[in-house]
Amino acid sequence: MRAFSRRRRSLSVVLMAALVSACTSWHVEKLSPEEAIAKWKPKEVRLVTIAAADGSETQTRYRLLDPWATPDSIGGTRCEIGRDECVADYRTAVGSVSQLEVNRAGTRDYVWVAAILLTVTAFIATVDFDLGFEQ
Repeated sequence: MRAFSRRRRSLSVVLMAALVSACTSWHVEKLSPEEAIAKWKPKEVRLVTIAAADGSETQTRYRLLDPWATPDSIGGTRCEIGRDECVADYRTAVGSVSQLEVNRAGTRDYVWVAAILLTVTAFIATVDFDLGFEQ
């Protein structure tokens, strides 16, 4: 009987970790870059910048690791999305930033995760099942 409780506990921990990691997503910020970074203190942000060259505008999407911001500039380690290439000590003007995204959890996500977690934990605690891990 003791082995079953250890297995149930292990299964509960794995399910909890999977559910908690699933409740974060990228949110487009309405705050200025300086306010968003001060409020959320993210380890990473996604930026979309607009650069005007030769009369045409080009948009560039990239990630900033360990971001910082002042009223007139934003910087950090710039990494191309989908690539491992990074540039340290990158800085750009706040005026060129058209979109800033922060990876964070929403309140609604936590409510759903808590409800699912309680249901799964109650199920695991009440059902006596064999996972096939006989020793």
